[in-house]
Amino acid sequence: MRTVYRVTITEDHVVPAKGEVLRQLDLLCRQVADRILDRARRLMELPKHGRFYSRRGRVHQASAPGEPPAVDTGALYESLRVEKAGDADYLVGTGDEKAVWLEFGTRRMAARPFLARAAREVEREL
Repeated sequence: MRTVYRVTITEDHVVPAKGEVLRQLDLLCRQVADRILDRARRLMELPKHGRFYSRRGRVHQASAPGEPPAVDTGALYESLRVEKAGDADYLVGTGDEKAVWLEFGTRRMAARPFLARAAREVEREL
């Protein structure tokens, strides 16, 4: 070999770079989590094809089986959150117990998936 370039990364270079890389990964994960949250909300806002019913003087159209849940009172919609779980680790979800019933269905109700569907759609985009 006629010309050799030696590249050495010392600990003083790795530690600051590692912190910056982790910060950038954390930021990217937060952006993806926010996109999933936004997509889940948009899915809930789509037109529905389920039955109509009246409650408290209001007419509401429910979602059909397989469709994301319809926004009725707005409680589920407003309860959706992004929560930091660690470095480059975020959770997208809700504490509303009805979300599990809607996402996966019950013995008496077909699933109305919205979080998993939102995550799949965002994953395909990325």
